[in-house]
Amino acid sequence: METNLPPIVEGIKDGNILYKPLANVDYGTIGFVLICHLIIEHYMGEFLKTKHPDLYWSGARLKFIKMVELLSKYPDKEDNLITPSLRCLNTLRNKFSHDMNYKMQDEDLQPLVLILKRFNEEGESIPTNKIEILCKYTYKVCLWLAQALELTVNWVPFYEDLMAWAKQNGINLTSLAEPD
Repeated sequence: METNLPPIVEGIKDGNILYKPLANVDYGTIGFVLICHLIIEHYMGEFLKTKHPDLYWSGARLKFIKMVELLSKYPDKEDNLITPSLRCLNTLRNKFSHDMNYKMQDEDLQPLVLILKRFNEEGESIPTNKIEILCKYTYKVCLWLAQALELTVNWVPFYEDLMAWAKQNGINLTSLAEPD
């Protein structure tokens, strides 16, 4: 892709500014990594806002990695694979941020592939193409976050309905949780 973008500063040597042209930038890959990052960040934000609605989220302006840290405080039934894979995605985005000519490596995606293996349906193949891995990973993680969001949103009405039903039927559900 031919661009008219200015070069970036590569460094300063002996009082001279060294510029580096943006010659081999893979705009498609960088854009795809960024959009996957942004989509997952959106889902994490919605989940965290639902878990803690009383907090001032619009003023918090949390970065992706801070959301990952908050998310890591919730029980992860997926063998603690989710948050390391999210950290991996953030690291990958940062690699492109610090070196726009960076070429994604297979090892960059290993934690993401682990998620795909964990969440794969029977007979579902795991892609080998890096963009397809990112796409499928984003879909699986967003699905996981959407399910967590659904449980969070619908738990209170379910709990209230259950408690009303129990009271109506003379059942003390709180006594079930008390040790003998």
